[in-house]
Amino acid sequence: MPITIDGDSGVSGVNGSATTPALQGTDSNTGIVFGTDTVQIATGGSTRATVDSSGNLGIGTSSPLTRGHLEGTSGDDSTFFLTASNLAANAGGIVSFGGNYDGTNRTAWAQVKGLKENATSGQYGGYLSFSTRPNGGSNTERMRIDNNGFQASTSADNGIEMGISAGSSALKTIFRGRHSATVGSFATGTVSFNVYANGDTENINNSYTAISDITLKENIVPASSQWDNIKGIEVVNYNFKEETGHQTHKQLGVIAQQVEEVSPGLVKDGEEGLKTVNYSVLYMKAVKALQEAQTRIETLETQHADLLARVTALEAA
Repeated sequence: MPITIDGDSGVSGVNGSATTPALQGTDSNTGIVFGTDTVQIATGGSTRATVDSSGNLGIGTSSPLTRGHLEGTSGDDSTFFLTASNLAANAGGIVSFGGNYDGTNRTAWAQVKGLKENATSGQYGGYLSFSTRPNGGSNTERMRIDNNGFQASTSADNGIEMGISAGSSALKTIFRGRHSATVGSFATGTVSFNVYANGDTENINNSYTAISDITLKENIVPASSQWDNIKGIEVVNYNFKEETGHQTHKQLGVIAQQVEEVSPGLVKDGEEGLKTVNYSVLYMKAVKALQEAQTRIETLETQHADLLARVTALEAA
């Protein structure tokens, strides 16, 4: 006689056999069933949770596919299943969302994986991998956040890509932005912004803007003369040393230490103590100096015209 735990009749029975469940609800609507290599929990006439002979746990399904399989109702967008992979390998947990089930295997619509980096002296690092599946395709990693916090995309058609995969080409895209007239189709939209591995930045309309509305500003006064600043900054040709890892082609620019002597506000210490120059402000200084030069030129033109008129008058006398 099986042991029965039922919401209506309580507990009865003590034994079960290989073919007879040892614990079940008598009305088949509620209870816990210990069957052959399977444990099931049923409510409302339906199996709600199952542990099968392989140790797979299913919630909302009687046929769990993984160590942790949570199944929603048909058509429920929240359907997902959870897998805990073999931690002896460089693997970890996988959360799979939705997917198609062919009776044996499930292909998820999207996955988030928490994976383990190679061990160093018994210590482990980890990273998150994000994958999506296109129509008719298979799950492909689109972005990764590694144990240093860097984000790296491994697909060339994403809306945004960050990081560098194998290769060191100067034209390797490390950040890409797309736009599309169709909502939700950014992955196949037109590329409108690129940042390359060599530091080059490009966009489709050569427009770079900053918030400059007067309603946000105060203490507005004309800038002081930039004539001497611009005159004192030396523009040079140079190339980066090969050991820096940067491209070694001839470039045009300034030297931070020299600029710092003339206009220290343009220079700051960057990563690893290396000095950087705020070129955007330097360009504004150049615009101010150009305006001053225009004023001087216009003054000279006026003086020249006056002198020419006086000379002409003297010659005609």
